[in-house]
Amino acid sequence: MRIPRDRVRASAATSAALPPVEPHLALGEEVVLLSLRSPRHKVRRAVALAARVHGYPAAYRAAVNALEARFLVTRSGPLRRLEATAEAKIAARHHRVLAVIRDPAAPVQADAAEILVLLAFCGALTLSRGDRLPARHRIRSIGDHGEVPGVVELVRVERNAGSMRQLAELLLPAASDFDVGSFDPGMTQGVSSAGFTGSGP
Repeated sequence: MRIPRDRVRASAATSAALPPVEPHLALGEEVVLLSLRSPRHKVRRAVALAARVHGYPAAYRAAVNALEARFLVTRSGPLRRLEATAEAKIAARHHRVLAVIRDPAAPVQADAAEILVLLAFCGALTLSRGDRLPARHRIRSIGDHGEVPGVVELVRVERNAGSMRQLAELLLPAASDFDVGSFDPGMTQGVSSAGFTGSGP
């Protein structure tokens, strides 16, 4: 299924709702930063989908280079694995994603919808049992009060979902609701204060 280019571009202009966290990052950079323990091929694909709408280089390496240049990630250990630094403000970035999930009254705006769906697409949105059902409901509700953002529409097509309800189930299966996990991009410093527990591999 192909999405008309004007539809993808138009939906990208939906108003923003996520509270700001400094430094501000491009969507692809934010996804990489919060998905450091996710399968790399999924993260690469998520960056490419975001780039189709937002018009920046569709390269995982470019996003990593940008994060390294701003000292938001560093490499450690013999395998030189990427780790988030304190300057990345991981706890604050986690907190605003959880705030979107836990506020069912407010419509999901474009930037919140994009980061929520892309993190789920990457497998980086591993939530506690109590947050999984609200997260699935939030994804289902995307587009209820306006057009579905272009990035979300691309993910829906990528996953061959016929509706937002179906996409929510594909990204966050109800059968997994009893698997208690953690939303961990690779750095646990300061995360516990925001309601997260981390267990990197």
